[in-house]
Amino acid sequence: MKQALEGAGSSMEKVVKVTIYVTDTAHFGPVNEVYERYFSAPYPVRSFIAVDA
Repeated sequence: MKQALEGAGSSMEKVVKVTIYVTDTAHFGPVNEVYERYFSAPYPVRSFIAVDA
């Protein structure tokens, strides 16, 4: 996502909404760690959605 944004002349700082789909809610912790590496406060709005595999 970072490369796509930068390739289009944008940046991670301009992201306002992120939708994350997972097959197991146990992934919330690891996903959150990655999320915090790429975004900083004020964080973009985020949806965390569990789906069937």
